[in-house]
Amino acid sequence: NAELRVVVDPNTGCITHLIDKKSGFDSISTGGCGNELQTFVDIPKKYDAWNIDADALDKMTPICSVDSVKLVEQGPLRAIIRVQRHWGHSTFTQDIMLYAGIDRVDVRNDFDWQETHVLLKAAFPLAASSAKATYEIPYGTIDRPTTRNNSVEKAKFEVPALRWADLGDGKHGFSLLNDSKYGYDAAGNVLRLSLLRSPTYPDLDTDHGRQRFTYALYPHEGTWQQAMTMRQGYGFNYGLTAMQVSAHGGVLGEAH
Repeated sequence: NAELRVVVDPNTGCITHLIDKKSGFDSISTGGCGNELQTFVDIPKKYDAWNIDADALDKMTPICSVDSVKLVEQGPLRAIIRVQRHWGHSTFTQDIMLYAGIDRVDVRNDFDWQETHVLLKAAFPLAASSAKATYEIPYGTIDRPTTRNNSVEKAKFEVPALRWADLGDGKHGFSLLNDSKYGYDAAGNVLRLSLLRSPTYPDLDTDHGRQRFTYALYPHEGTWQQAMTMRQGYGFNYGLTAMQVSAHGGVLGEAH
């Protein structure tokens, strides 16, 4: 559209470029696979449905196979590229959607999840990063390290957050917005969103079956404050753009 250029590799389904047309900056790192689905062996030592153990994130397997990548809609309102995959006993359909005049990319997900003791994440290797990522929490934000230099940093491997997380270098940034998924992690230049788990206690069928949810990619110039990521997260959850939220008086109780 007039704001962004999105490139999806037809052979892998990866978002290989996410370019802000105003600045010309590409948020995806060179050679990186944006929106890569990654799986992890997820067998906590205790409290199956509550815990993710630190070593779980050391055992990553990407979902590399792709069944199809198709342009399924292209009109004056929006364009949609549909990526379909399968892995294990599960199937994954993702609609990568770009609306006219909106400076974010929506990823609509329709999954049939049938795994056991597997954690699923979406990963974004970024061109701009720093030693800390920012996460929305109730009534404000919190910074967490993207480094793993000591035991304290290593303990912050999974971060609870509300509607968004942001990683950038102050000149350029990338906000990952969500409508219903509240676990993130950031290590180095990679920001990830936790999508699904499959513990067996106390419910043998946790998350099994059809899952539908959406997250969004918001590349921006400057800091997250300058880019009004807080308003973007609010607007995404209520079907508004940041401009529309601003026109309605902003976000009540907005804090930084």
